[in-house]
Amino acid sequence: MDKCDVNGPNTHEVFKYLRGNSKELISKRDPTKMLQIPWNFCKWIVDKEGKVQMYLNPTIQLHTCHELIEFLIAKSGTKTDEALPSIAVKVD
Repeated sequence: MDKCDVNGPNTHEVFKYLRGNSKELISKRDPTKMLQIPWNFCKWIVDKEGKVQMYLNPTIQLHTCHELIEFLIAKSGTKTDEALPSIAVKVD
């Protein structure tokens, strides 16, 4: 795996997609702008269709979202339109 840019004009396409589809990275001051990825070890939870379900900054541990992950795994074998579980996670 090669090094790639996650912010700026040379941002890799994967990170453009992840940032552009993460509601947590929309600027509260200007909703037309996206925030930059702040640091290494950011995580995204993506469903089987490739839709970003949640962005987690580096300070949030993945185990705090186990309910969402378990729900998405269980849903992957079905064709349900069941609502996603409500997860309370503070995003800085």
